[in-house]
Amino acid sequence: RGLCRAGFPQLPLRMGLVAPPRETARPLTRTMRAVRTAVAVLAAAHTGAVLADPLPTSLPTDTTRLAYYNKAYTGTIPTEFGELTAITSIALGLNSLTGTVPTEMGRLTGMNEMFKIFSNSFSGALPTQLGAMTELPAYLQLYSNTFSSAIPSELGQLTAMTQQFHLRSNRFSSATPTELGQLTAMTSYFMFESNRLSNTLPTEIGSLTAMADRVYLAFNKLSNAIPTQLGYLDQMSSQLILNANSFSYAIPTQLGTLDQMTTQFNLHSNKLSAPIPTELGELENLGDSFNLYDNKLSSTIPTELGQLDVMSSAFSIHLNSLTAALPTQLGSFKMMAETFELYSNQLCADIPTEVAVLAKNVTSGWSIETGNALGTPCCETLPSVYTCVPTVMPSPQPTVTSLPTPLPTPGPTVFCALGEYFVNGSCMSCAMGKYSYVTAPPWPTSCTLCELGKYSTVVKASACSDCASGKISSEARTSCTDCSAGTFVLNKTSCVDCPSGYYAPTAQVDKCYECSAGDHTKLLSKATGCYGCNSGTHSEALSVNCSECGAGRFSTSRSDTCTNCSSGSISTARSASCTKCSAGSYQDNEGASQCKNCSIGTYSGSTGTSECESAAEGYYVPSEGAHSPLKCSTELGSSYTSSEGSSWCDRCVSDHFMDGERCRKKPEGVMMTGSSTMTSMVVMKGWYRFSDTARMVYKCPLEPNCISGSNGTVGQQLCREGSSGFLCSVCDSRTDTSYYKDDTEGCLRCSSAREAGGLTALLVVIAVVLLILALLAYVSIKYKRRIKAWRETNAEWLNKFSQKFIVFMIFTQIVVGIRANHTAVSGTPLAEPYNS
Repeated sequence: RGLCRAGFPQLPLRMGLVAPPRETARPLTRTMRAVRTAVAVLAAAHTGAVLADPLPTSLPTDTTRLAYYNKAYTGTIPTEFGELTAITSIALGLNSLTGTVPTEMGRLTGMNEMFKIFSNSFSGALPTQLGAMTELPAYLQLYSNTFSSAIPSELGQLTAMTQQFHLRSNRFSSATPTELGQLTAMTSYFMFESNRLSNTLPTEIGSLTAMADRVYLAFNKLSNAIPTQLGYLDQMSSQLILNANSFSYAIPTQLGTLDQMTTQFNLHSNKLSAPIPTELGELENLGDSFNLYDNKLSSTIPTELGQLDVMSSAFSIHLNSLTAALPTQLGSFKMMAETFELYSNQLCADIPTEVAVLAKNVTSGWSIETGNALGTPCCETLPSVYTCVPTVMPSPQPTVTSLPTPLPTPGPTVFCALGEYFVNGSCMSCAMGKYSYVTAPPWPTSCTLCELGKYSTVVKASACSDCASGKISSEARTSCTDCSAGTFVLNKTSCVDCPSGYYAPTAQVDKCYECSAGDHTKLLSKATGCYGCNSGTHSEALSVNCSECGAGRFSTSRSDTCTNCSSGSISTARSASCTKCSAGSYQDNEGASQCKNCSIGTYSGSTGTSECESAAEGYYVPSEGAHSPLKCSTELGSSYTSSEGSSWCDRCVSDHFMDGERCRKKPEGVMMTGSSTMTSMVVMKGWYRFSDTARMVYKCPLEPNCISGSNGTVGQQLCREGSSGFLCSVCDSRTDTSYYKDDTEGCLRCSSAREAGGLTALLVVIAVVLLILALLAYVSIKYKRRIKAWRETNAEWLNKFSQKFIVFMIFTQIVVGIRANHTAVSGTPLAEPYNS
């Protein structure tokens, strides 16, 4: 109706009580699943609904209920749910969950409400650990999934279950576990239909004597005889569903004890043979669905079936090999309204009037003539059984014979019943703990002690009963004794402690549960639980204790191994996680326990780094462990800069030079490109610098004489060939080569005769300069401290004086040079006072 309101066309659906043919039942089940999924997707698309995310993996540890019913969740059940040991109820039905059910769910031993995961797409084997949910009282609903493999025998430990043991519509295979007979508190919904169960149905199912309705075992591959012990289910009121299997042999007469049945006694579509038991006439309360059709039943229809006089629908015994005439007693079905089917048998003779009159009340499904020979004498259809005209034989004449020789009268014949033994000429009952099962002489002279693992609490027993799972029989075999938690029953004979790494919440059969990796038992033996390892620890499978993770490693809870911390992070021992290295530090290795400080010139501006960054050009890092660099222009001034990875501002901008640790403005006459120091400044052409410690550069009076220098070139290295002296203003005058001054081209080669005078004057000047320098050196050494103090006091005056002195010396050099040149070339004498 909701889809119709949403705009979807209504689908004509019809529900009926008659099961589909066996060969189409499972395809129909798969089709209905596909239809359900398609409708859900169409509805979501039409209404704009958004499919939910996967189930959450992080929930509070005190969570008691997981209620995610019909929310379109996808993905798998998180294994973390197994850690929520306070859980009492799980409802995950009607979603789109996939994968297997985690074994960790077996740890939820406090489940005492429900476990519903029906109508999903779970697959694989059902975990045996679910057998540990021993407090679950009802609603184990696993139906409509694709579980496979055998049903775990451990489910027989859920002895608190009273209803809704619901495993139908899966792919369970192999035999039905006999341990399910221990669920003696079950009252309704014992449902295993539409699986692939095979072999014989266990007789132990007859122990579920409290069952009142809905035993569903249809659409499986069960074979051999229906257990006679099902007759013990005498509280059943409805729905014993055993159809669509491969049951064979006769229908047990004991099923006649189910006299409270009111609806759905379904044994159809099997391979049952032999006559219909007359005892089924005791099902006098059955009003709906007496279905024995599609078997191999033979012989006549029992007249006792006429006692089912409240039948109103679905009396179906067609597709068998029933013979002879219809019993007139079937005419007692005066309440029949639909589905009275006897077709395809070997029935013959006329339809009794009492039966024929029922047709007027049956509105649909009246079918008794097709495939039969009703209306034809049975002697014609079954001549081997019935004779139409009896042959009259003549009476024979009496024959006279002699009397036989009398024999001695035999003594009375003794017959011992089951559960008895013969002693001293009479039968005696077997005592408790013993049994006897002999049906013909010779009768046993003693009873047999019940086997280990079995017991008997009655006298005159013909068989012994199995001890429940986790119990062993007493020495006298009159009772069963509990094995304690932490043990298992070995070969039904003794209680054995769980070995190291194994556990048992309750006594198990033949072996204990394995404690998986990431968990530990805490005890070397006889452990009752398997507990998750805490964060910072780990364990292998079958561990007694957890091992701590070393420094540089970590683990989350229930881990089977520790993981190295990645580069950029560290940890101490027993850590649940790694800590990122703080800003200013780093760690370039995995599995480390300490971070390293960034070295000078490098820094780390964020946490969790595996390497530090070098300071960029223009920035510097003066100390270790820095989380940011300093900017040279901000800290020291706009003239300062640095190279990459510097711990100090070791460079100046291009128009400054580095003088010690100070940047000074480059003087005019040097190159303005690139970074320079005091000693590496490059002098331009036409300029002169006296030394690599001189801060001043001077323009040459004869520019052609001053050539451009290279890195750190000073003094005479700046003079071109043929020139020398201060500012390269003196032309060489030597015996082998002489130069003369030309105002335009500088010093030019001339005759050697004219060079002598200029050279002599130059030598005089040099000698005077050297003498002055020597005198100054002597004074500076002798009065070093005084001079230093005086120099610091008069630093400004000295700077000005030095500039004036340099100008004076240059002027003097020029005057001397000019005079010498004039004299050398016979020029006009200079004016006074320069000439003298």
